[in-house]
Amino acid sequence: MITPLSNGTGSYLPINPFVQYYLPYSISLDKNDPIRTGELKININFIDDMDTSTNMIVKIIGDNSNIITGNFINSKTWSGSYIVNNNESGGYKTIIATGGKLLTGTLLNGEYKKTFMVDTKNILIKDTIYFLPDPFSPNGDGINDETFIKFKANKPVIATLIIRDIIGKRIKTLFQNQEFFGDVTFKWDGKDKDGNNVKAGIYIFTLFDNKSYKATGSISVRY
Repeated sequence: MITPLSNGTGSYLPINPFVQYYLPYSISLDKNDPIRTGELKININFIDDMDTSTNMIVKIIGDNSNIITGNFINSKTWSGSYIVNNNESGGYKTIIATGGKLLTGTLLNGEYKKTFMVDTKNILIKDTIYFLPDPFSPNGDGINDETFIKFKANKPVIATLIIRDIIGKRIKTLFQNQEFFGDVTFKWDGKDKDGNNVKAGIYIFTLFDNKSYKATGSISVRY
């Protein structure tokens, strides 16, 4: 499968005369993240003319998987919508689009993804929750041995941050029931709860408050 170029453009990889690997030009949203509540409109924009009688399979993956209903509004644009409810958990969600057929009859075999953040409690500011550097390498060589989680809270919040491995095992509680407001920076040295360096890999962090807000993301460790 082809990886999308950094500018979001699609590309072809002919496999046989009847099937091609192809990626949409872009997925666009009518709102900037973090998404609060209400209707979120999703457009999938193609380079070439599509057979509008065929269906796209569009999902949003987060805590749950949701199928997005929609249709082609013209030969190069598929449009659908997703309702963000007040009780929806916060964090990162990913739109995954597959399927479709070119107007020439060629079936498409590929997928395109777009990630966005949901924050129904209006706690976080756009693009302000991340680890830096990512990846980092806690091997004691003095280069990127530590990483720092950075986020910004709109209002005072009592928060906890837990780091788990990819199978869900708790690795470290970075902080628990601490109150934050404004710009926050917190360090992780790459050690687990027993003081040992974690293995190379991808780790999942969960930031949540003492009410119902939750945000998730990932951080990579390399040696």
